[in-house]
Amino acid sequence: MANKIALITGATSGIGAAFAKKFASQNYDLIITGRREEKIKQLAAELMALYKVNVEVMLIELAKKDDLELLLQKVAATKNLDILINNAGFGLLKKFIDVDPPLYTEMFAVHDYAPIRLMQVALKNMLAKNKGAIINVSSFVGFFPAPDRASYAASKAYLSSITESIAEEIKDSQVRIQVLCPGMTRTEISERKGASLDEFVKKYYGRLITVMTAESVVESSLQALARKKLVCIPGVRNKALVWVRTLKRLISL
Repeated sequence: MANKIALITGATSGIGAAFAKKFASQNYDLIITGRREEKIKQLAAELMALYKVNVEVMLIELAKKDDLELLLQKVAATKNLDILINNAGFGLLKKFIDVDPPLYTEMFAVHDYAPIRLMQVALKNMLAKNKGAIINVSSFVGFFPAPDRASYAASKAYLSSITESIAEEIKDSQVRIQVLCPGMTRTEISERKGASLDEFVKKYYGRLITVMTAESVVESSLQALARKKLVCIPGVRNKALVWVRTLKRLISL
């Protein structure tokens, strides 16, 4: 790989695929991970043909120890990694008492443990050259109580919190870090909830939030990264809702 390199987990579709397309259009070589072999290889072929960049596909289950170790070795060996996007994740729409315990283990492994380990390894190389960027894809749901999605919201709140803490630890470096907290986004995950995304939003939020495309989320993220903003909440109404929630919590203290 001769160009700048971006590594994106969960790049098969949605926000991850949108990041992959954006960086490929900016002449980045890519390392992309996913679980659905046919689909992610199709994306890689399209990007290589369209943008003439190199795209390496790694079929990875981040909840599996051996798979994660392979990816960590890849990150450690990629000394010129410029961008790490921790995007992989999955939804879980079920009441807390009805969730099978193994699902909690898998969710926290994918949403929290894997990003932590990938950040640790990537940061060693980035800090050594004093250059690079990490974007952790969290969710604005992490700012709220989330009935029927308690574990999902909690895992995203953890990812947001640790990202902000790490940002403080490396604030004297030129390495940029961001926690991206999108609201409802039209992705395959959102459409697999058993009802349309519009029906889901109406049930839980009414008209309070902005439903965005994956491409618009990525644009907001990269604009915020250029301004060195640590927390990015795409969408004016989404941002306002978080502000209101934060204010209510402060008043209740």
